[in-house]
Amino acid sequence: MMQMHKRLSIGLYFFLLANVSLAQAPVADVQENLATYVKAYTPEKIYLHTDKNAYAAGEILWLKAYAVDGVFHRPFAASKIAYVELLDDANVPAARVKISLEEKGGNGSIQLPFGLKSGHYTLRAYTSWMKNLGAAHFFEKGLTIINTLKTPEIADEKAVPEAGLQLYPEGGNLVNGLPSRVAFRLSGKDGKGTVGKGFLLTENGDTLAAFSPLQFGMGQFELTPQKGVRYKAVFQLADGNTVSRALPNAMESGYTVRVDDAGSDNITIEVSNGGGNAEVYLLAHTRNVSKSAQKAITQNGRATFTVAKGLLGEGVSQFTIFDAAKKPVCERLYFIPPSKTNFQLQTARPVYATREKVDLLLDSTRDSRASLSLAVYQVDEWQSGDDLTIEQYLWLTS
Repeated sequence: MMQMHKRLSIGLYFFLLANVSLAQAPVADVQENLATYVKAYTPEKIYLHTDKNAYAAGEILWLKAYAVDGVFHRPFAASKIAYVELLDDANVPAARVKISLEEKGGNGSIQLPFGLKSGHYTLRAYTSWMKNLGAAHFFEKGLTIINTLKTPEIADEKAVPEAGLQLYPEGGNLVNGLPSRVAFRLSGKDGKGTVGKGFLLTENGDTLAAFSPLQFGMGQFELTPQKGVRYKAVFQLADGNTVSRALPNAMESGYTVRVDDAGSDNITIEVSNGGGNAEVYLLAHTRNVSKSAQKAITQNGRATFTVAKGLLGEGVSQFTIFDAAKKPVCERLYFIPPSKTNFQLQTARPVYATREKVDLLLDSTRDSRASLSLAVYQVDEWQSGDDLTIEQYLWLTS
């Protein structure tokens, strides 16, 4: 599955600002310089496990906080305090608590005010260190709160969510005259991926291509933008509605990147700059740990790098391209699924009386130490089954 984003990671940004750049060191020394940066700026991550996802106003929200380093995902308690906030739909804190952090994390609770209105809330957690990198690095998860003592507010019809379409040019930019892949995600009113028939149109209404999502509303199409031409993607949905989005303006000149994985042991990264011979650099890193640093010379505007999959770590890796002036010009993400530790949980019998002690047998496929938390709640229409797991958060979204 192709994943990409439009901005360089903030870690790499600080890596360049901290005078640890390709301009100051040969390619062979990049790994050592990046390791020096990681040692000085080790990021933190926090995950909150709550006892359930929906509450009544006045209930107690119980939670367990897991603190890990952002590189190896190991227990990490550089900060001793975690700040937890419950935000309403206007991002105004409705409740705040502090949690003491140790090596295995921390435990806490929030007494939900009786006066909370029914609606969707956001549970947010961060440390003082995480504030240095901005709110985009805070942990967040959605919760539902129901107040049976208050008359529900009538929803504003204008606030009803609509289908959405996001477009992601591979590498971050479109460049006139250079072939590019554009990934897309089509979502329904519920925010989940949906199906539809897509078309690539010019501003004059000419149809250039037709395409459909492959899975989870995601897919891709090819485009070679031409100077002076604007493009948009339009989708026809199953309910008869349409959703469209204009593609970003193409740059007059620049670089594009194309990453291909043919199922072999290697990944190919093709860089294009439109013509001429120039030095380009590749830095491949997994959560700011350098895995490969290479240099190439473009021939007729193209250069190709090869990276062995075995060099990359599990989770999201980044392929960052630098131009001859050692400036980052584009970036592509690549995901390797992590190995899993499977658990088996058994009870002595399927039915228990109210407040009867329940003995559990927990078995693991891996012989290792673990700090675990368990949530038990009644399954009803309020409890969503779309909870963000710690695995999803650490490997994909943080």
